[in-house]
Amino acid sequence: MSSRSGNANAKIQPVTASELGYEITDRLKALDIDTYVSVLLGAGASVGAGLPDWTQFLVQCLLESGAIDEKELATAFVSRQDLMLVAEAAKAAAGDDWPRVLRQALYGDDRRVPPAELHAATAAFAASRGPDRVGLFTLNYDLLLESALREVLEEWQIDETVSTRSTGRHAQSGFEIHHLHGVLTPTGTAASSVVLTLSDYNKISSQMRPWQVSALQDALQRGPLVLAGTSYSDPDIRQWMHELTVEEDASGSPVLVFLARESMKLSRQQFESVGQALADQWSAIGVTAVPTNDHLDAAQALRELPHVNQADYVPPAIRAERLWLGHLSDFDAVQRDYATELDTDLDFVRHAFPQTQNVTLWIANDLGKLVRWASNDRLYRKAEQLLSIEPGYDSAWIAGQCLAQSDFLARDIEEVSTARWRSVVAVPLVVEVPGGPDFPYGVLSTASAGSIDDQPLDLMDETYATLASKWSEKLAGVYEGAD
Repeated sequence: MSSRSGNANAKIQPVTASELGYEITDRLKALDIDTYVSVLLGAGASVGAGLPDWTQFLVQCLLESGAIDEKELATAFVSRQDLMLVAEAAKAAAGDDWPRVLRQALYGDDRRVPPAELHAATAAFAASRGPDRVGLFTLNYDLLLESALREVLEEWQIDETVSTRSTGRHAQSGFEIHHLHGVLTPTGTAASSVVLTLSDYNKISSQMRPWQVSALQDALQRGPLVLAGTSYSDPDIRQWMHELTVEEDASGSPVLVFLARESMKLSRQQFESVGQALADQWSAIGVTAVPTNDHLDAAQALRELPHVNQADYVPPAIRAERLWLGHLSDFDAVQRDYATELDTDLDFVRHAFPQTQNVTLWIANDLGKLVRWASNDRLYRKAEQLLSIEPGYDSAWIAGQCLAQSDFLARDIEEVSTARWRSVVAVPLVVEVPGGPDFPYGVLSTASAGSIDDQPLDLMDETYATLASKWSEKLAGVYEGAD
């Protein structure tokens, strides 16, 4: 795990946040971010906040506009058509109602959407550098990055303005977020800056020097560019990046993209099979690809970026390995301690949720797997007995999905495998240990005989936040005692 040597014939494998090792962090070091660096976020960032991906968005556009009446038919139509032409069909059917159709398709009935982890990580990275040392770009219509940045600035008591740019005019001071494809606020009637249809893209490409190209060129002349949450499917972005990174007058600044398996909806095996082809196609346009499992992994890499050049820096993979070895070093004692503590936690949870049946602790091992380490109702005698699962957005286990999203999850079990359990609640355990920023390392989960709908949801956040805080500190203590 800690080796810094590579194998040219090895498969390109996507990594999780706890698997970010030297092979990844060395690429981050090579970016040379001492003076200036820019970040460009794609749709994957906002999908993590609950907004639709491009396919889902266009399906809703077709339905809201009345271009197609049935969701199944609209989904099939989108899957077999150029997405820009699909947008043209929806826009033609909507007529003057197009701005409302766009808003309803993007936000639905709930217009209060909180920023996702990738927004928060980008905002923290920007705030730590200041507006003169960072460029911020997005392909998304929403203002979630602005919201995340304002939250961080307020929390850190930094007096800087945050402005939005979706036209040729730009701010003279403070942080400025460039919306390369326009802005669509949750409320209002304007949608003139939105770039979505084929005619919208053609309008931009016909311009001699669109403001978007000038902004990106200025950023690349000042320093490297990091792309996250994007599948790079927009034709204008592909053209611009080729011009700015490959052609003779290119800036020479490196461009790195975090390529998430989540954005492609591929299985691990499929992603590994096409990994080299993906890396080669990005390399052909002057971009270095870093394969990850989920968008959260890119968020963690951004959190690592300010630390990678510090003398005492240790990548998450090594921190996770040391935590794992710390647990193995006194296996029996740790098992007894954790099982006893989890039994106490079960009583604590039952005060609010009487139907809770058990409490389970999951931690990452040194191979990137999530391991069911301890439960309140049993003691494991050997590490070989422990169940290990694959974490990820598509994990078969709620605990695996929780770690991948680093977010609280409460779900009913669709296929009840035991008469005792009807729902599962999982909360991520984010650990702070020496060598770098905090990172998602484990999960605490509970199983209940009751449905989520039958439980007092207003008590969930406080109850599980208390447990998460306690176990995050407890896990960190094992690291401090590890050799």
